[in-house]
Parts: sequence; structure tokens; C-alpha cells
Amino acid sequence: MGHGTVGEIMVVGRMPEIHGHDTLFKDLADVGIDAADCFFTSALKCQNYDANVGKTDIKMCRGYLEAEIRKVKPKWILALGNEALGALTNHSGIMKYRGRVIEHSSGAKIFPTISPNAVLRNPGQRSSYMADLKLFVAEMLGKDQTIPYPKVKFIKDKRSLQWLADKLDHAELLSYDVETFSTPHGNEWAPDARIISLSGTMVVAGELVVWACPSHTRNRLSANPGGAPCASWPHTSSACRSKSRRMASTTASGCGTSGSG
Repeated sequence: MGHGTVGEIMVVGRMPEIHGHDTLFKDLADVGIDAADCFFTSALKCQNYDANVGKTDIKMCRGYLEAEIRKVKPKWILALGNEALGALTNHSGIMKYRGRVIEHSSGAKIFPTISPNAVLRNPGQRSSYMADLKLFVAEMLGKDQTIPYPKVKFIKDKRSLQWLADKLDHAELLSYDVETFSTPHGNEWAPDARIISLSGTMVVAGELVVWACPSHTRNRLSANPGGAPCASWPHTSSACRSKSRRMASTTASGCGTSGSG
């Protein structure tokens, strides 16, 4: 069972937090939400140190989460990350569904956004994450969306993918996040293994560049063995990893991070 105030707002994360929600509490306060007015719970009900969480794990805990929703009766549910999105809606791909209002069978309205942990892995997503939280407040208050979203380059076709390849070649600093799915989760050789989304932040010629490649893009891209190393969907992740390894070997400040968020 989660903890907090039984009221209008339920916040659903990935798993129970041992060290509290200090960062999340501050983020909520920054957009005008008092954490004391929220009920906090998680998609997974057992503390799980394994980063690879699959559909089976989420399905096993879904009944407990649904029972909590019936008991708390929230009007709004803030879903943080892909696991929370999957547990609440059966959808996958947080970059595709973030910022949308989805109806729950209880009548509550679900608002998915990036998980705070994903933001820690990819700092360039913080402005989008905070914009989502502001939009969440606007939706609750019934106000029009007047919040300007940060400039994010969406990779949606071969031309934009080539743009990303060129930027990666000249990146001075890189942080990225790879969101994947497989059964069991974490097995890249599983028959259903696939990349759900890619996103990253990099510094190119002193300029901060933020990009995202959502799941629906995959159907528009095809492999191009004779082209640039980044010319197909799977190769984008490999290019990120290769770039981060090269930077790490040449400078102490080079960075590259990856994980499911």
C-alpha cells in the first residue's frame, strides 16, 4: 500500500522508494502542488533492485494498484515513467503518451510523464518534464495550455535521423536514455525485443541540443547498410554508445548514460 493523503491526486511511480521522494516533492512544489495533498504509490509493490522489469512483474502487481485506486478514489493520477503508464493503461512508450490525458476505468484522469529517474539520466529532459508538470496543473485547474514547451528535435524520418548522425559526430558531451521492451525484459535477443524510444542531450559547438525518437518513428525508418552508422533505428542506440565510449576514453568529462525509464 502506498502512503500519503487520500484525496484528489495520486502519484504512481515505478517502485517503492527507500529514501523518500525529496526531489519529486520539490518538483511538485515548484509547479504549485503540495506533496502533503497527494497519495504516493508504485506500479511494483516489492522493492526490486533489478533494473530489468517486464510486463509479468507489472501484471502481478496490477491488482494491488487497482485496489488502491478504488480505495483512494483520486480524480487525477500522475503516472511517472513507462512502468506506471503500463500498469495503469496497458500502453507502452512514455515519450509517445506523455502529456496526454487518459481516462481510467474508475473515472480518474491519468496524466503520464517522464520519470524523475529518467530525467537524472538525461538532464536535457528536465525542461520537458517540468513543462509536463505545469501542464498537469493547468489540466487539473481547467485552464488552457499556455505553457511554452522547450525546443526538442523529434527524429521522425531519414532526413532528421541523418541530422542526428551528423550532430553525434560533432558532440562534445552526450547523455542519452534508451527505453526498451522484451520478454523477459533486458534480453536483447528475445524474439519480441525492441527499442521503444531514444532520447538524448548533447553539447555541439557550445550549444545544448535535445532530441527524441519516439516509438511510432520506427515504422517509418528502414535499415540502410550502405549508409551512415546512424541510418537505421537500431543503429541510433549503437551510435550513442559508441560516441559515449570514445568521449570517455579521451576526456574525463565525457559521459553517456543509458537505461529503461
